[in-house]
Amino acid sequence: MPDASPSLSRTTSETLDRLLARHPEHAPLIAAFRALSVAQAELAEMEDPAGAAPVPHPRVEPDLFAQGRALLPADELPDEQALDDIFLAHALKHLAPAIAAGLPAVAGDVRELARLAQAADGAQDPGQPPQPSLSRQLARWALTGRMPAAQEWARRAGLSPDAVGFVAMQLATAAARRVQRAVAPSLAAHAEQWTHGHCPVCGTAPKLGVLRGEGGQRWLVCALCDHAWRHQRTACPFCGVDKPDNITLRYVQGFEDERAEACASCRRYILAADLRHRDADVASVLPLGMAHLDMLLQEKGFMPGGVDDSARPARPVKPRA
Repeated sequence: MPDASPSLSRTTSETLDRLLARHPEHAPLIAAFRALSVAQAELAEMEDPAGAAPVPHPRVEPDLFAQGRALLPADELPDEQALDDIFLAHALKHLAPAIAAGLPAVAGDVRELARLAQAADGAQDPGQPPQPSLSRQLARWALTGRMPAAQEWARRAGLSPDAVGFVAMQLATAAARRVQRAVAPSLAAHAEQWTHGHCPVCGTAPKLGVLRGEGGQRWLVCALCDHAWRHQRTACPFCGVDKPDNITLRYVQGFEDERAEACASCRRYILAADLRHRDADVASVLPLGMAHLDMLLQEKGFMPGGVDDSARPARPVKPRA
């Protein structure tokens, strides 16, 4: 009997519809990222393009894993496989129109970047060793924390540094999610060993916590690869402190199932959603309907989890998408 379960792209779109109904005040933000969110989901459902290298499957080292060593840290993803040129060219071709549709202010720069990437790939000399594609270079800059390099390249190319940086991050996200889908099954046997606040697949901090199941099990959702893992409900994912009254819950009356969990020890917070009665929602897009909590916490001097203390601004930073 064929699988009748809805597609990820469809459930993503339906989740965004529900978010818009719950939070019409966030309509501009949801509209800006709707096409991109659906496009990333569509990309996740597609088979890899012909010729793409298979994702590597590293062996889990139980002792290192238990100590907090992620399986494939984001800054160590092997270029030739995880950052496969064919896959990334395919990803850019699919994502660029969605980015342009949602963010018209940078649409021209995004389209030109996609054109330059395609032209650069087509200009490779078949008689010479292949050079890394522009798409791979952008993803690599994002994954290794070298966004200034991407922005400097953008200036030389006459493009918006912000637009190029955003595209680079979306390509990095697509590559990391591809890796996650391939390697997550191999982590199942080791899930109980992982008690850390960062992602066991790529080592990135979480962007969201969710409660699922009758007992309200807490799951953290990776900000990069979308992997979800169990975590102690009362502990801060970022500093690990677990003591009474350390975590404060902040929410808007009438929306108690959406909240921010603020840590008094490290002054960071994580957005959280109780999905025990919202099983159909796709967790990765829920922050688009919770920007009011981002603003509330940042006005009170808390920082989004995963942000370095050295980057703490003198005024609130913009809500995350």
